[in-house]
Amino acid sequence: MAPVIGGAPAPAPTPTPAPTAAPVAPAASSGGAQVSWVGDDNWRPIVMEAVKLRQIAGEPSVRVEVGDHKVMVSGDDKHVIGVVFIKGHPVVKSVVRMVRQLLRQPNNPPQGL
Repeated sequence: MAPVIGGAPAPAPTPTPAPTAAPVAPAASSGGAQVSWVGDDNWRPIVMEAVKLRQIAGEPSVRVEVGDHKVMVSGDDKHVIGVVFIKGHPVVKSVVRMVRQLLRQPNNPPQGL
């Protein structure tokens, strides 16, 4: 059975052999927000709905399960990053850590170096 998103069945995504990078976009949901996408376009509507769910929930991060896959959407005031994983894939822990590091505020380099 296909997942239901927004009251209508979502298209059944094709399995991906490895984690797929998804949108990197400004967190503002204005119509002029710039969205970058890398990966399988079949996942785009599902990830975009997960981005909306994150905004509705008011949480910095959400995870949505879709069959054998998990969609993680995380962000701050300026950017949102979404990633689609195969559940239990060995690289998941590393990619989640990398997303957290991307969203951290950059540290100022020490003075005098």
